[in-house]
Amino acid sequence: MVVFGGKEVITLTLYYGEKQWDGSYCLKDMIVEMPEEIAAIFSDYKMNLLEVRDSAKYVFNNTDVQSVFEITREAFAGHFDRIREKYGEKELDSELLTVIGQMTGSKELVNMGRNMEVNNMCTALEKLKEDGKMEGIEEKEKAVILVMLKNNYPISEICKISGTTEETVLEIKQSMK
Repeated sequence: MVVFGGKEVITLTLYYGEKQWDGSYCLKDMIVEMPEEIAAIFSDYKMNLLEVRDSAKYVFNNTDVQSVFEITREAFAGHFDRIREKYGEKELDSELLTVIGQMTGSKELVNMGRNMEVNNMCTALEKLKEDGKMEGIEEKEKAVILVMLKNNYPISEICKISGTTEETVLEIKQSMK
């Protein structure tokens, strides 16, 4: 612990991965081999880990921080109904939406936050649902194009049938290799 200007300062590691932390909890554990003469003078530092997926046991004084942790944790668990129930109609600051998007790996939420497209979590979840449907359609179209390429359809014919550009078909063809 460091004392700075009469105040204590601690280092906190925030881990927001979907899977449980499986890394080291101190500096010494990160070193594979350490000669005894170094070990005798080595200063080991404990890592203070705050794991989002295991953060239900914490209560934060700041309601925004509490919301970010709760929504992210519930999203990782797939409990979208709980998110809707608790945060559905509550107004969310665009910065909070951006942070939740970063932590959950959702580019859509990040963009919604940056563009200030939504003002509550319910609307954000609905937009995410719509985006997910569009992604599914795009994946199906890509699969159809792949089948046509494997069956040696001419690129011009694939473009006519699928309504896509030659550039897109060539990108998909390149991904086959």
